[in-house]
Amino acid sequence: NVLDIGCGCGAISCRIRSQYTNAKTYGIEISKQAAKIAACGMEVLCGDVEELEFPWPDEFFDYVIMGDVLEHLREPAEVLVRLKRHIKKDGYIIVSMPNMKHFSVMLPLIMNDCFSYTDSGILDRTHLKMYTATEMLRMIIGSGYEVERIQYTTYGEPDEEQIKQIDALVSMAEGTDRTVYLAYQYIIKAKVS
Repeated sequence: NVLDIGCGCGAISCRIRSQYTNAKTYGIEISKQAAKIAACGMEVLCGDVEELEFPWPDEFFDYVIMGDVLEHLREPAEVLVRLKRHIKKDGYIIVSMPNMKHFSVMLPLIMNDCFSYTDSGILDRTHLKMYTATEMLRMIIGSGYEVERIQYTTYGEPDEEQIKQIDALVSMAEGTDRTVYLAYQYIIKAKVS
């Protein structure tokens, strides 16, 4: 049993079912139009995940997927805590979140005092919260999960001047490397602790 929170039209669940024929997928989606499409292939709750009552029994899900969802919530840690009881003891959450420390955010902020919101990306106007890897892990662990793996995606290649600026930041922050500025999005796999 897999729950996809922010399932959109159900593409991830469709892919899961095509690879694992015994999988049962469920979704939560705030957009009525997208939820209606997703409902053609799975059970979908339409509404705000922070306000919905979860109808599933305890220890029901093997996986809960939250792809770029938590940064849009008012109280993401509360949602993580509420979900715990519905995840099997050997189940997992998979979370992806944008990295506030990405060079596309940090360099304009430090070099030009520029922190401009956009229609999409890390500084998306709809993001209510901003996180670095440290803050993501703190929230997930603090919500009662044990992190098993953290990976990252990249987006955009820094030019030669940006690499010099990134290296200057690295030299000021003990124990860091370029990775924290090159990671565009973190993907975290965790289980209930």
